[in-house]
Amino acid sequence: MQSTRYKKILEQIKKYNLVTYFYTMEGLNEWIFSLNEGQIHNFLSVDIPFHYGNTKILCNRYFLNSPYFQHDVKLIAQAGISVKADQLGYTAIDDNSLQSDYHETDMELISKAVSYKKIDELGETARDRDSLQSQYHEQDMKLILQAKTDAQEEELGITSRDADSLQSQYHEGDMELIFQTDLDIKVRQLGETARDKDSLQSKYHKSDMELIFKADISRKVYELGETSRQEDSLQNDSHELDMKLIAQADTTEKAKQLGTTARDFFSLQSDYHESDMKRIAGADTTRTVYALGETARNQKSLQSENHEQEMEMIVQSKIIGINKKYLMLEERVAQLIHQLPDNKEVNLINLQRILKK
Repeated sequence: MQSTRYKKILEQIKKYNLVTYFYTMEGLNEWIFSLNEGQIHNFLSVDIPFHYGNTKILCNRYFLNSPYFQHDVKLIAQAGISVKADQLGYTAIDDNSLQSDYHETDMELISKAVSYKKIDELGETARDRDSLQSQYHEQDMKLILQAKTDAQEEELGITSRDADSLQSQYHEGDMELIFQTDLDIKVRQLGETARDKDSLQSKYHKSDMELIFKADISRKVYELGETSRQEDSLQNDSHELDMKLIAQADTTEKAKQLGTTARDFFSLQSDYHESDMKRIAGADTTRTVYALGETARNQKSLQSENHEQEMEMIVQSKIIGINKKYLMLEERVAQLIHQLPDNKEVNLINLQRILKK
């Protein structure tokens, strides 16, 4: 190597304070003499200030060899914040990105991001092989950049890299639903269902996602999301009806009881599940809804030949307010049902007596 060129390299090293990245002078010289012509040209061509000391990448021989060096080094130098410079730097030397058709546009999208979470998610997706090999990569990156909340940024980012979602027919539509929602709990539930293998393999995925998206009560969103991913429910013929009943719930307690019952193994295995769900959905007081839900999931009751009669008694036992002499009637009924009686017939007689009071 000519002494003049060696001197210029040393001056560039001093200019960007790169000497701190080498432990010894021997290590520095070893690095200099290992550079090829293209790397030396790129290294000496750098003439822009680095705002956050992220100059270490100039010592990366892989980066100095990149066909995108001139484009990428400007973005890294002008990043403004270290987290952005880091994500740009990681992407600038990533094989998956460099071998894709999206490298330059992805680098520019990362450079435009402002929030830390958005920068991280864009960087991760820009380097993700599954995303880069899919037909959705470009659109997904734009949705992440346009996301309005941290929850959106995270769920869009994770879903954009999820192999199960990317391989499904629902990915594009699911990403749009997540993007169009700004309520955090709804964004989270949509994201989890968009990536759930059981849901994606079921015939209910699209309709379940739409029900979660349209839900107007937080508890309803939660119950719909949990049920949309529950394997026992998805394998049951009542899944579609159960989801609709949860979606139509007009109170938090009703959504809770319907959702919990829709996922209950014993209820789903019984002959009473559909009729029990309809009774809960039709109940008009909170205490009745609670008593019906508890009984619909009670294993002893479900195994009894009197289960349906017990449920109907709860429906008919409506009373307003608290009676000074007795507990609220629905609660009395529920208590008797949930006892472990030795004689079920005696228990039913007790229920009938209460209803006549």
